[in-house]
Amino acid sequence: MKTFNFSCLILVCSITLGSCGSDKNQEGVSTEPKEKDGATKESITESKAEEKPDVKFLFKSTSDDEMSPAYDVSISINGKTTFLANIVGNVEEIEDIGGKNSIASCGAFWAGAGDYFYAAPSEKGITVYKGWMDEGQETPGYHWEVFKELSK
Repeated sequence: MKTFNFSCLILVCSITLGSCGSDKNQEGVSTEPKEKDGATKESITESKAEEKPDVKFLFKSTSDDEMSPAYDVSISINGKTTFLANIVGNVEEIEDIGGKNSIASCGAFWAGAGDYFYAAPSEKGITVYKGWMDEGQETPGYHWEVFKELSK
């Protein structure tokens, strides 16, 4: 009797697991919810991920003097490079300074002041924000302002 109950339990578990693990019914038709155009939510998520632009800041030293470093800062969007500015200091990538929409960011602090950039998606493509900090500033933060609007 114990063997019969155990066998039944295994059979029920096998049937349950087998039917739960597939997104297709017995005829092989997908049971996953579809959007109006017939695309599945998974394919829509994948296509949105593919649309995410490749954005990074590039910087190149323009000074031979270590006592006064300066860098040209550019942004690359899907391989297309646009010059932004020349700033003083040793420019480096910086995480989490542009908020939750920031795709990439960089900046430099030198001799008591700093210049910073971050890129965020916008309706037109990518918006580049420029900010500054000064050790003597009276208001906290980076003082962000829209610097450039670029297409993807």
